[in-house]
Amino acid sequence: MKLVFCVGIIAASVWCGCCFSKNYLDRPRLLLALADGLSVLKEEICVRLTPLPEALRQAAESSTAARPFFQFLHVGLESGQPLDRLWTEAVAALPGLYREDRAPMLALGAQLGSFEAETQAEALQYCIHRLRERANAVNADMRWKAKASVAMGLLGGIFLTVILY
Repeated sequence: MKLVFCVGIIAASVWCGCCFSKNYLDRPRLLLALADGLSVLKEEICVRLTPLPEALRQAAESSTAARPFFQFLHVGLESGQPLDRLWTEAVAALPGLYREDRAPMLALGAQLGSFEAETQAEALQYCIHRLRERANAVNADMRWKAKASVAMGLLGGIFLTVILY
């Protein structure tokens, strides 16, 4: 019976480590998904000259991890809310991003929809570049942190088991 209890403690602590690990790995994925969605948005606005609400819908359909972000913006614009307020709320609601990750997105929100297509294309391209740059920079670090959190979960479970028995 003690063996089952020990295995349960270790399994639970490893599971907790895996949950933390997932959070670390989601950040670079979300940054890349946002960059991909913004690429679609740039193409829709600048090449196809699609109106912004429809372009946001297209970006939402093309993205998986960033779909809620673009859907929120699309629905809000369709209901007549101002883009700058919607953009700020949507960026603030993005889970797991640091202030440095949000900065290019907030700067883009100030320019999107209020300037000509060429200026918007430059702002979108800059934001896409910064998001991809951030994703590449944090990818290796986050992978290491993810592995460390699983290892810490395992070691914590073993330590707890030793203390209890």
